[in-house]
Amino acid sequence: IGSTAGQAVWDSNFKGVWHLKDDTTSTTKDSTSNNNNGTKKAANEPIETDGKVAKAQSFDGSDDYIQVSDATSLEPSNLTISALVKTSQVRAECLVHKIYTTDPFPGYALVINSAGPGSYTENGYIGFWTGGSDWVSVSLGSGMISDNSWHLITATNDGSYSKIYFDGVLKTTVARGISTSNSVNLRMGYHPFNGTTLNGLIDEVRIYN
Repeated sequence: IGSTAGQAVWDSNFKGVWHLKDDTTSTTKDSTSNNNNGTKKAANEPIETDGKVAKAQSFDGSDDYIQVSDATSLEPSNLTISALVKTSQVRAECLVHKIYTTDPFPGYALVINSAGPGSYTENGYIGFWTGGSDWVSVSLGSGMISDNSWHLITATNDGSYSKIYFDGVLKTTVARGISTSNSVNLRMGYHPFNGTTLNGLIDEVRIYN
């Protein structure tokens, strides 16, 4: 909504919408009525910068992240995650992560340059976890994500099928269940398996039912 972090302008299907403009140097607001506001690791970690839409957050690839406290609103029975990302790095990096750490690992995650499991770098892959039986992934081709251009990464699950989109184009559909309920905080830019953060920019993160 321009360059301002508006509030309560999205309908009830939207569980979190982060335009990623600073509210303070340590926080960024959720634009839905759920108040799932984000807290940075520390002031300017990540740091605000120009984005694809107004402002974005720049992650240093070392230890930056944005954390959103666990809330039932972040555990929809049907799930769509979308985010704009810009990076020149070829390594496994996570855009959004909210996975419980023990079997059967309920929750969700959206990763790039990785098929999902482990910390392995797989150039040009997108991976999507929904707490089901396995990761869903798709290969876009080497360098397709890490070309230092803005790309829209979107993944959906309707309870029966997971789909992954790249720049608005459907790339794969796989039968997969969903289990999102857990007590884990959500993090943006943090990779759950190798403990590193994105080296690049994230903008316009959305989670909805």
